[in-house]
Amino acid sequence: MRQYDGGQWPGEQFADVDFSHLLPFGHAGADLYCFDYGRVGVDGEAPVVIWSHETGETEDRGASFGEFVEAVVNGEWDED
Repeated sequence: MRQYDGGQWPGEQFADVDFSHLLPFGHAGADLYCFDYGRVGVDGEAPVVIWSHETGETEDRGASFGEFVEAVVNGEWDED
């Protein structure tokens, strides 16, 4: 994982899609790890998702940042 550099969303094919609820914080190859503020839990935490640069879709990686970090430490997302 690398730190997100704050650049533009990759992929001009997604120009008509609203990604304003996603806050990127790290790279997974060409994909991005993001906080999904469109689905904040009752505890106020945004889940962590991985955004696919190929499809524009997201997949859950943790219900919270803490859960995501624990999964990374345990090697659950080594293939990302």
